[in-house]
Amino acid sequence: MDQSGNHLIEYETDINNKPLFTLPTYVTSTSSNNICVVDRLLKNAKGRIVVIGQEGNIKGIYTGHDDVNTEDKPFIPLGILVTQSDNILVVDWAVSVVRILNSDGEFISYLNVYNLGIQYPHSIALSTPGKLYIGCGRGEESLKNDKAKLYEVEYSGV
Repeated sequence: MDQSGNHLIEYETDINNKPLFTLPTYVTSTSSNNICVVDRLLKNAKGRIVVIGQEGNIKGIYTGHDDVNTEDKPFIPLGILVTQSDNILVVDWAVSVVRILNSDGEFISYLNVYNLGIQYPHSIALSTPGKLYIGCGRGEESLKNDKAKLYEVEYSGV
């Protein structure tokens, strides 16, 4: 939208007229103007990351990784951000990891934050260079209790 509220571009379907998203919940963009969307699937808690170019073409779709996601622990992306080096960081609630994707949504690596004592990450934000914040709850009860936490994590190379 522009400052007057006029719609400039709407992203709804791909070149085959199929819907790009099911339930888009979080959005960010890269320095190359790729749009990164956390898309929740309506059938279950599973989700995916859809990366589209400015023209609306799909650059990549990421649905999880076999090393950490299973039928019992599906990919449940919540928070998303783009680093200064244009990598996409996504928190995965079910397995307590931070996914690292390139600017086209292709898997690079992941950081197991459970090993750092961080469980059920919901949100992620950059602070000063080399520091990020991860907001967490306590499992399915996290929305109903006062045990939420905010962690500051130092990082490099992403």
